[in-house]
Amino acid sequence: MSGRKTIVIMAKAPIPGEAKTRLAVHVGNEAAAAIHHAFLQQTFDNALLAAEELGQADVAVMSPDHRHQAELRKLAPPAVRVWAQRRSGLMAGISEAFAQAFAEGADSVVVGESDSPNLPLRHMHESFRLLAQLAGDRPGIILGPCHDGGYYLVGGRGLAEEAARDLFEGQDYDGRTICLETAARATRMGLRVGHGPAWYDVDTIDELRQLRSELSTAAEPRFAKLLSALNGCLDGSNEASAQARPRMLG
Repeated sequence: MSGRKTIVIMAKAPIPGEAKTRLAVHVGNEAAAAIHHAFLQQTFDNALLAAEELGQADVAVMSPDHRHQAELRKLAPPAVRVWAQRRSGLMAGISEAFAQAFAEGADSVVVGESDSPNLPLRHMHESFRLLAQLAGDRPGIILGPCHDGGYYLVGGRGLAEEAARDLFEGQDYDGRTICLETAARATRMGLRVGHGPAWYDVDTIDELRQLRSELSTAAEPRFAKLLSALNGCLDGSNEASAQARPRMLG
């Protein structure tokens, strides 16, 4: 897997009311922002460790705007570059992440997110291995599928900026089937397509409980700080009172 590699994390800053809004319904804005902060710190650690093991690899974070960029620069380790999108929207951010990384000399790029803080490092290694296998006369992508129909990462090799914009911004995707739809669109565009191992991201309260349960039994000490942060956020949040509120009908 020779050549320069870049790992890009798509992320907002942990601003209350803007971070993890689906979780905030259950735990409150402050706790949701604190959970996102813990996810970010773990994701930075994971990405830097993966980059060290891969060799010749860089780590960057793509933020939605300059305000988030400034806040993330305060949180990210010095080795992590922090970029800001020029166009709005997550899909625009993904295509810009590829363009920026390739412009700065990357040979292969994996774009992920901070919602899978316990992602096994072997999944990141496998993504770059699959990208290397896709090398040939055509550019290609790999997708890391999620159980909910999305993807936790997308990798690219030889992906021109115009092709990236067409792939990610040229269609209104359904979040429940976006992984399959992206693979199908890439194939129609003449790109090589591969799939990595499945994993999950944490958007809902049930997924957060799953993460907490798995971390509680994990043997890896690198997750100890994340588990401690989650315990503090959940034990001090308004989750119980939110669950006790009557549901509105209609």
